[in-house]
This record gives sequence, structure tokens and C-alpha cells, in this order.
Amino acid sequence: MKKLYSSQWYTTSIAILFASIIFILVHQIPQPSPAFYRFYRGIHDVEQGSIGAYVWSQPDFMLNRPLEWATRQVLITQEMSAGPTADMMRLLQVSTRDITFDFMIQGGLPLRTYSYLLPSNSSSLDINFNILPIDHDFPNDQRSLGLILIGTDIKPMTTSHIPSLSVLSFFTIPFALFLVCLHWRGRYWPAPLLFAILLVIAFFYAQDRYLVLPSTIALNCGLLTIALFSYLCRRLLQLATARDWICYTLLFALATVIVPWIYIATGLTLNLSRQWLGQSIFIGTLLGLPVLSCIIYLWFAPNRTVQLALVGLSLIAVLTWGLLNLNLALSRVALDFPAYYNGAQRVLLGQPLYELERLRNETFSVTYKYHPLFLIFIFPIAFTSLDTAITLWRSLGIALIIASTIIVVINQPRTYWWPLALPALIVATNLAPVWETLRFGQIDALLLFGIVAASATFYRSPWLSATIWAILGLVKIYPLFLLLDVFLQRTWRWLFSVGLMLLLGIGLSLLLAPVNELTFWQDVVPLLGERNGRLANQSIYGLIVRLLDPNLIFEAGAMPNNAIANLLFLALVLPIFGLTLWRLYVYPMPLWDSMSLLVCTNLLIMPVSWDHYQTILVVPLIVALARLLKNPNMHGFLFVAAYAMLTFGTTKNLWLSVVEPNSFWISFAAYRTLGLFLLWLWWLRYQQPDASRLPSRLGHQVHVCGGDPA
Repeated sequence: MKKLYSSQWYTTSIAILFASIIFILVHQIPQPSPAFYRFYRGIHDVEQGSIGAYVWSQPDFMLNRPLEWATRQVLITQEMSAGPTADMMRLLQVSTRDITFDFMIQGGLPLRTYSYLLPSNSSSLDINFNILPIDHDFPNDQRSLGLILIGTDIKPMTTSHIPSLSVLSFFTIPFALFLVCLHWRGRYWPAPLLFAILLVIAFFYAQDRYLVLPSTIALNCGLLTIALFSYLCRRLLQLATARDWICYTLLFALATVIVPWIYIATGLTLNLSRQWLGQSIFIGTLLGLPVLSCIIYLWFAPNRTVQLALVGLSLIAVLTWGLLNLNLALSRVALDFPAYYNGAQRVLLGQPLYELERLRNETFSVTYKYHPLFLIFIFPIAFTSLDTAITLWRSLGIALIIASTIIVVINQPRTYWWPLALPALIVATNLAPVWETLRFGQIDALLLFGIVAASATFYRSPWLSATIWAILGLVKIYPLFLLLDVFLQRTWRWLFSVGLMLLLGIGLSLLLAPVNELTFWQDVVPLLGERNGRLANQSIYGLIVRLLDPNLIFEAGAMPNNAIANLLFLALVLPIFGLTLWRLYVYPMPLWDSMSLLVCTNLLIMPVSWDHYQTILVVPLIVALARLLKNPNMHGFLFVAAYAMLTFGTTKNLWLSVVEPNSFWISFAAYRTLGLFLLWLWWLRYQQPDASRLPSRLGHQVHVCGGDPA
């Protein structure tokens, strides 16, 4: 392995030194004890009464409290009441990993104090409580009630003044992250990035260490797993040569399983999917085969026959893994497709297409909100039952994704078709947004095919390409952003063709259904700018508003305007858009390259970008693979990191039902947004490896939209 840059060693070591000092100082900052209800799960909202702040629990609830000092026993003191009347006596069961016992609690006022000793053999105190639901007859309160809690105190009985494992693992986070950064070979930016991440963790710890302590062990396990996989990916990239399809197939099979292995290392396997239930050995084998194959390939230098066998095993494993996830997605209800189906049914029955009152009350409701002409794709299947229509629509989506992948591959230089085929198959099969769009019955497969077909016919059939772009612009407005590079090239005649086809489409719709067309532009379009902070919103804006208010993850409807979020959003989006504009104007790119950069930029800067929108990332991922096959040294590790974060899961996979919503956890749930940013950064930095680079627009006016980077 090549020697690391000395400048990276020095700067990263200095960053580690300062971060370690900061971690030590932050740990010394005294913090007041948080409110007792912070550590309970399965309780109702806090209420105020004559006894002060109190909560009703659910019949089954938990106490999860991280411990700061190593101890063998803790004294638990709780102020509780069995109910509102003094004659209530109820049995409460308390259980931990080591012990289970019962005792009676009494109702009424004053609340009684109950104390008991519990053994402590871990870094946190995890207690489960169970009590029969209280019988009550309150017409305005239909909650399932357990008991009343007003206070809880936890006191270690055998303090050894040795920090707990959680605290010790907090101090090792800088060193684990240092191992990860050793594989990022930039001369300047890895150390500042490392230091920024550590400062964020230290900031959260200083604000509320009880948010950070429960996750410190998992953080270290996850970072060490990332470091191990980073080392393997770096070794494969060092061995890769141009058109080395064996090495690249192994590399992307390995990258596909990185995030699942992080889930395993951090103990989050239950969040992967329902398919893990009863199949952990089978799934673990699938995820382990690419890792084992890469290790054999790297250290045992097998002959060609063994290499082909290793590629076959890895390919079978990751394709099976992708198909299992796809099957799980198809087994679930297509929540969004009924909106298209019902819209077609309303038109066929002579009813108004748009349910305006429903849209006004809930912008994100499952109702038809597209342009009327989109129904031309739904009418052929609208005469069947809903279940049959869903099956046909999903089948069409699968066919369009396969066709899009093939078209992208064959539009690359011919010498890269075969080397690109298997890695492209891995990408198309395992990219999680593909599963999401098929699961919900969304239209993103159609948009993907339209973008690919319009790009492939840009020079072969300009009018057909313009027509496809016009249809895309009517179905969804945001694909028109992808024409920014064509606008910068001042290809006015072709842009005029797109505009003309848009007007013809609108005119045709106005002729066939004037009421629906006018309603769309007058009433529906003004409602489409609303924003949402749910976890499925992968845009930068969605991340910002969730960090400012974590409870927005539960809001299904539109959120009110937030001036601070808008300011932060503009502060991040304007540089991203400006750098993209500069890159396209000063250093022209061929068609597929500029399209790839614009796809990443578009998904980043949109205020609402649902996870299934990222289906169109098939284009920049496969095209980037083609560029790497030609030049393996073209920031390959950066691209692998982006792909690993994008390929599996959504932010929802990281969420734990037992963890309260807070900014610390949400920052880790943004790994797909980070992956999208890294992919955008890769395309921003990408340069033609040929000596005859494309000239700057500042010196020459050149037309490169259809250029072939071969």
C-alpha cells in the first residue's frame, strides 16, 4: 500500500490531539440532572397539577438511563401512584436482564416513594415495567393508562470512580474516526472534516451528555467497521486497472453490504427489515460472501478461475440480497398509486379530476395532483381492478428501470460495455430508492426512463428528445432543471422546441379537458410549494428543519414557514448551485456527465426530495462507474463512499422506537443526504483524464453537450 501523505499524517494527528483535549474538557463541564421523564419510554405527555409535573405511563413502559460511573448496584427511588384514588392497590412487575420481582403500589395522594436495589452489569440501566391497565371512565381520555410518575432518582451504591464503558468509549471516538480518515487521501480536507465531526459530537455531549452516552459504544463499533471496509475498498482500488471488471465487480459488491454490516456492528439489525426475522443466518451469509471473496482476492492472489468463482459468489450474494429487499417492498401496500388510479376513474366517470378541498386541508394527502396529461399513462390500466392495476404498474416500473440501465450502459464507450454491465446490474438491483418507488407505486421509474431516453436521443432525434423533455416537464416540473447545461450552451433552437412541445401539450389538454387544465394551473400548482420535515425528505432543507425541531419527523402535513431554516437552507444551497453553475460554464462537460452533476444538484437543492426521488441516481452512479473504469485514480474512494451510503435503506432505517427524537440521532439518520452530497462532490471534482481537456468557456465557445469522453 502506498505511503500516506506526510501532510495528512501531521494535520490529522493535530486534529486528533485537539479533539482529545476538547473531549476531556467537555466531560468536565457540570450538567444539571435532566427531568426524570426524559429517561422513560412508553409514557404519555407531561401534565401539570397540584403535585407539580407528572406523567401517566402506559401499561408497559421502560426506564433507560446511561451510567457515568462503573458500579455493581444502583438504588432506584421512584415517586409513584397507582391511580387517582387512595383505595387503589395494584401489582407492578419490574424486570431487568438479571432479575424480575413484583411489589404493590398504592393510589391517591400524597404519592409514595418506593426504593429498591438493582444489579448493574452494563453501561446503562435498562428496566422494564408492567402493570395492568387502569379501569377508568373518562369520556375525553381514551388513553391506555398504567400508573402516575412524578420523580425518579438513580444512585450508584458502589462507585469506583472508574468511568463506565460508555464514557470510556466516548473518549475513543476520535481515534476510531482517525482510522477511518486514514483512507481519505486528500492533502487538506480530511483533517478539517474529521475535526468538524468531532466538534459536533462534543457539542451535543456538552449540551446533553445523556443523548450521546447511550450511543458511544455503537459509534465506535460503527466507525471501526467503516475503517475495516475502507481499508478493503482502498486496496481494491489500488489493484484496479482500466476495464478491470473483476476488481470493480468485487468492489461494488463489497460497497453494497457496507451499510448493512454497520447496522450489524451497532446492534441495529432489527431496523434493517422484517426479512431478518428467522433468517439471520441466511442473510448473514449473503452479506458475508462479498467480504470473504474480497479478502481471498486481496491476500491469496488466486488464479483466473478462482477469481471468476469469487466474482460469481459475490454477484449471487448481492443480487439475492437486492431481490429480497425488492420482494419485501412489493409485498407491501402501494400507498401512492391509488391517487393516480382514482384520478383516472374520476375522469372516466365525468367527475372533477382534482379534490381541491382535500388538497387545501392536507397538501401531502394521497390524492391526484399531477398535470391532466399524465393520465395517458394510467388510462390503459384504469379499466382493470385496483390490485391488477398496481401489479401492471409495478411491472412497467421494473421494465423501465431495466431498460434505463441498459440504455445508459450502451451509451458509454463500446469498450466499457462488458466491464460496466455487472457493476451496473449491482447498482440497479440494490439501489434502495428503486425499491421505494416500486413499493409506493410512484412515477420515478417513468421519470428515470424519460431522462435517459431524452438524453440518448438528444443528437440522434432532437425533436423526439424535446418532446420527451416536454412530457417530463408536465409530469413533474423539477426535471426541467436538468436542462441548465443546454441553456448555458445557448442551444436556443432546441430549447424553443421544448417550449413549443410544452405549449402543445398544454393546448391539447386545454382542448380535451379545459376545466381540469385551468384548475391545475389556478388551484393545484400554488399548493405544490409546501414543505415537510419527515425523515423521508432527503433534501438539505428536510435535514435542517429536523435538526431545528426533531418532532417534525411525526408531522405528515405541510409545516409552517421557518425563517431560520430558510436562511440556513439558502446559505448551503446557494454555494452548491453556484459551484455547479461555475463548473458547467467554465469547464464544459459531455452530455451524460453534465446530466449526472445536475441530477445530484437537483436532488440536493429541492426543498422536498422524497427518498424515492433518488431513483434517478441510476444515471450518475452508472456513468461515474464508466468514468472510473477508464481512470481508476479519479477520486474512486470518494465515489465508493457515496455509493455505499446511497445504495441501501432510507433515513427511517436508522430510527429506533425506544430513542426519543433529538437532533443528535437525526444527524446520524442523514447518511443518505451525506451520500448524495459526496456524489455531487465527486462529479464537481471530476475532470477529463485526457491530455486534451475540454477548453474553458472563458476562452472558447465550444459545443460539448454530445461529446464522448472515450
